[in-house]
Amino acid sequence: MPRTSVEAQVKQAAQEMVMQASLNTLRGFESMREIIRRMGRLDGRKVVILLSEGYFIGFGARNGYPLTDHLQALIDTAARNNVTFYPIDARGLATTGMTAEVGGQFSRGPQAGAALSRMSGGLSESQNGLHALASGTGGLTYFNRNDLVSGFRRAVEDNTYYYVLGYTPTRPTDGKYRKISVKVVKEGATVRSREGYYALKPGQELQLANVSRVSVPEKEYKEAMKEATEAAKAMQGGQVDEAIKHFERSAQIAPVNDRVFYYLGLLHQQKGDLPKAAEAFNRSIEIAPAKPDASIALAKLHMGQNQLDQAEKTLSALVQVQPEHKEGLYLLAITDEQLGKIPEAYQSVSRAVAAKPEATEMYLAAGRLAIRAGKEDQGYTYLRRYVELHGQNAENVKKFLEQNGQKP
Repeated sequence: MPRTSVEAQVKQAAQEMVMQASLNTLRGFESMREIIRRMGRLDGRKVVILLSEGYFIGFGARNGYPLTDHLQALIDTAARNNVTFYPIDARGLATTGMTAEVGGQFSRGPQAGAALSRMSGGLSESQNGLHALASGTGGLTYFNRNDLVSGFRRAVEDNTYYYVLGYTPTRPTDGKYRKISVKVVKEGATVRSREGYYALKPGQELQLANVSRVSVPEKEYKEAMKEATEAAKAMQGGQVDEAIKHFERSAQIAPVNDRVFYYLGLLHQQKGDLPKAAEAFNRSIEIAPAKPDASIALAKLHMGQNQLDQAEKTLSALVQVQPEHKEGLYLLAITDEQLGKIPEAYQSVSRAVAAKPEATEMYLAAGRLAIRAGKEDQGYTYLRRYVELHGQNAENVKKFLEQNGQKP
């Protein structure tokens, strides 16, 4: 094989590795931001102990992926929600010494020095993002040690005593990043605090590049979007096979668009190819776990096949990232009820009612499950509310309440 051909293949493989690694990092940052927003509802200081092998922020940024912006957005979200990061390098004691993998002819001479330098530099770069998370939120890092338990203990001890300081900026908000410096009079004291913040206006969000948009080169992205557009046209025209063909081409060119896989799942399901539908839905969820459509579709597919354990797993994962998703909670309640998990079913349906109190029919399920869970007073309260809202079966429910000595 000609040398130029080999070099082209190696280059393409390297670009694919960079793309996948950078995309996974971006998804990870966005998932953590969503979790931290939920944590912000809790009072007081919160701690995230992050076990990770690090992020190659600089390497990804040098290849056109906005990892630095998303990392800074994660730090800002954490600081705004009073969350502190304590990153622990899961690799434990990392070595940059020569191993059997890189030994042999490179174990001596200038080649050995260059190899050691690259390994040391790679280790340092992978830890830079973890350093930024800790320093940007006032936490500590725990690197190059095999005793990971000590890392947990250190985080706990560090949160035994701390001060919460606040102030109101006098300058008007402009959306720009502002640095913060905290100093103390006492000599020898070490101060750790957040390093700065974005002066955002009320309701303003950081403008970040869309993850799926930046994870592939411009040319491939346009080609993938062209195929997706053709697929949408075919789908609207009822041409199922043609739509599948174009969506599959789009996914092959740039496998980063969750909606492409979601629609592929719907089309395969329409054709009765349920294994392919489930595979497509899973790919959509993998790309965008916080978007509910694919999770709901996959759960319903499992429920239709009486695969209740898989449906429960899918729905549980959804409500972890979307704790107030009404349909997800309701379907989880129905699934758990069929599995005989009545207390869990009641807990889910009560959360669904709280998330959307205007959903009339939800009160009927909540009342039924509350009574089955042994919470009769709460169950009757739900059923009375159902009657008040004139649910579809209000007359039957009214008779049930009267038969049990309850006023409708």
